[in-house]
Amino acid sequence: ADLEQKRDFLANAAHELRTRLAAIRSSVEVALSSDRNKAEYQELLVEIIDQGVALETMVNQLLLISESEAERLKMDHEPVPLDETVRRSADMFAGIAESRDITLEVRIPEPVAIRGNRHLLRQLVNNLIDNAIKYTPPGGRVDVELRRDEPRRVVRLTVKDTGIGIATEDLPKVFDRFFRGDKSRTRMSKTAGTGLGLSICQAATDAHDGEIRCESRVNRGTRVIVELPLDALAPRERLSAAEIDGTLVG
Repeated sequence: ADLEQKRDFLANAAHELRTRLAAIRSSVEVALSSDRNKAEYQELLVEIIDQGVALETMVNQLLLISESEAERLKMDHEPVPLDETVRRSADMFAGIAESRDITLEVRIPEPVAIRGNRHLLRQLVNNLIDNAIKYTPPGGRVDVELRRDEPRRVVRLTVKDTGIGIATEDLPKVFDRFFRGDKSRTRMSKTAGTGLGLSICQAATDAHDGEIRCESRVNRGTRVIVELPLDALAPRERLSAAEIDGTLVG
């Protein structure tokens, strides 16, 4: 079964890469087929750039997944100020949310630091906020909350949107590689996603011995909850993490 899953993954990856490359080649062939005015050339070049960016994103995601399979993602863990990671990610997407008339609100009651892979945690947060904005219509809202749950010794990241939601039968598959929901979700975004974003969120969560789950109702919105263990921070490192928290408070 594991071998069959890997074959399916490779087949899907090859198909996605081939589709993107074919789109680029097609745009170039159209540009070369006859003389065009400046505006038409610019439109074709923008399309090629968009496909190139999507291709680059996908290759980076595939590399990240290959590292997760090799269990390399559990290496090089360090104290990470997770509250700062979430704030920076929200700041990065603030302009996009505003341009789409989506309210993006962040709630972080107190500083939080955990031991983890800084790059991977940033990817996790970015993917969740990006998805929430991508599938929320104008006039909607995205709420991001990060808080400690001391009794359970976890930090909980919640990203909630008022978007188009996910069908009940699709929920168990949302973290599968290359899974995409119904066509209405694809139409919400100008450029279709790679279908790897949430699977990378799953890999990032697993690498930190955490849990991730998704709750959703069609046309009511989606909520993704990630729980990461606070105890992943070794006693000696808690001091340095507290020092990081202190600099953030100041």
